[in-house]
Amino acid sequence: TMASPAAVPNDTTRAAAVLDAPRMSELLTAAILESALDCIITADHHGCITEFNPAAERTFGYRREDVVSMSLADVIVPPSLREAHRTGLARYLATGEARVLGRRVEITAMRADGTEFPVELAITPTAVDGVPFFTAYIRDITERKRAERRLRRAIRARYEAVLDERARIARDMHDGLLQNVAGIAMQLGALLPHAQTSQAVTERLKQILELTERTGREARQTVAGMR
Repeated sequence: TMASPAAVPNDTTRAAAVLDAPRMSELLTAAILESALDCIITADHHGCITEFNPAAERTFGYRREDVVSMSLADVIVPPSLREAHRTGLARYLATGEARVLGRRVEITAMRADGTEFPVELAITPTAVDGVPFFTAYIRDITERKRAERRLRRAIRARYEAVLDERARIARDMHDGLLQNVAGIAMQLGALLPHAQTSQAVTERLKQILELTERTGREARQTVAGMR
């Protein structure tokens, strides 16, 4: 009988069969480091780099072979932050107190040419045979920060445009509507004592005058609130 396709080992399954578990784990780890879009940098308890993946090479401008065993602080940390970095590492090793480990923070990093740029950073501690190691996951957020600045500028420009429009409306109301209302009220007030008409019409004119004066007061309050 012919064996089913599933029963026939292919090249992949044969290769996997000859690999022991530690070797397979090593290959998978290497594949993850190679394909990761974010920078992955590992350092030992001395703060020296032990791993520097391709994304880190592209982002920071270094070759892996040139930075492995170098001080992480000297490679990617700006001079103004190096003392704080070293102090934090020493504090963690001495007391276990961590202020940055295990959470995402936004901070400034430095490229090989000395330029500084914003990054999102997450550091996780691990231990190999009791020896501490630290893995940093780093993402360049330069474009995101630029987009945020553009958004803030757009919001600010829109806000200022609204304020300008309110000021224009207030001026127009003051120069147009309020002046007209005031003029109508003055004319009604001047005509009312001389009106030769019935009591009912006189009362109606008084109501119109009161309404006009009240409208003027409310309009003035509105204009004052818009300035």
